[in-house]
Amino acid sequence: MTAFKALSDAASKIGDQQSLNDSALASGQRWGIVHLYGQKKLGELTSEMPKARGFLEGRKSKMETYSDRGLGKNGVSDTERIARNPEILDRIIETAKERGEIPTKTAVLNTIKVEEMRKRDKERVEKHHDRIENERDKSVAEYYEGIKGFKAVLDFAIIAAERDKFDASGKNFLIKKNNEIRTMMDKLEELV
Repeated sequence: MTAFKALSDAASKIGDQQSLNDSALASGQRWGIVHLYGQKKLGELTSEMPKARGFLEGRKSKMETYSDRGLGKNGVSDTERIARNPEILDRIIETAKERGEIPTKTAVLNTIKVEEMRKRDKERVEKHHDRIENERDKSVAEYYEGIKGFKAVLDFAIIAAERDKFDASGKNFLIKKNNEIRTMMDKLEELV
């Protein structure tokens, strides 16, 4: 870093400075990539370690082993997330190369977080649609059951009408309700 800064301070031409910038970027990209793949490998190794119960057998727990090696819980969690998402890691590296940027751990972790949130949201939406679909299926089944009951009641009403059990004042009410039912049935038939 000190050598690049001294060379940059000494540069007096745009071409020289651009050459230094290109060289610094290429070096930064290489070391950024090395660092990210190192994080991935570290995550693979820590995820294979036995859990905390190992200390009962005279061995150190996973967390004690982390601490002995200068690794914090959050750092280990980050490396394991990177290891579980190698396709995101590779995509961030390729995107950084294409844009002339240095790939970073923060970019990888932020992308993982966003994609995990998208996945959870998609699962919530699918679960909601499944629930609606199940309710719809239940509604259709209830409709068919209701039609059976309605038909049976209608048969009894016809028998009652044949025996003059309906009074004349109820005829208008009967016509109104039957028209409402016909309208709803017509609408249902159009939709189906």
